[in-house]
Amino acid sequence: MDLTNFIMLAVERNMVSNKYGLDLFYRVFKESSKPELENCAGGTSYLKNHDFFRAIQYLAKSLFADDESPVEKMFDKLLIDQVRTHDQQLVGGRSPKLGEELTEVISEESIIVY
Repeated sequence: MDLTNFIMLAVERNMVSNKYGLDLFYRVFKESSKPELENCAGGTSYLKNHDFFRAIQYLAKSLFADDESPVEKMFDKLLIDQVRTHDQQLVGGRSPKLGEELTEVISEESIIVY
């Protein structure tokens, strides 16, 4: 999973908020991922299987620090479908459509500048 898909997952599951901005998710992604081309400078980072679960654990500890079992709360947030309206929109309208413009906005370069 690349950074764009990781950010989209966080947005779709209503984890991004005023309290927890994109910088938290970028930092967790960078701490959990390894560059695809480790010998090349500027290699693209991806979350592989064990890296993804490490990222989920980091996010759980950050988002649900006061909870007794933050990882369980995090998996509830990820796995339970959000409430949808009669026209299949997420409540609150927080699920953006992934197009070229959105991909550019939540790319790694844009988030670094942010």
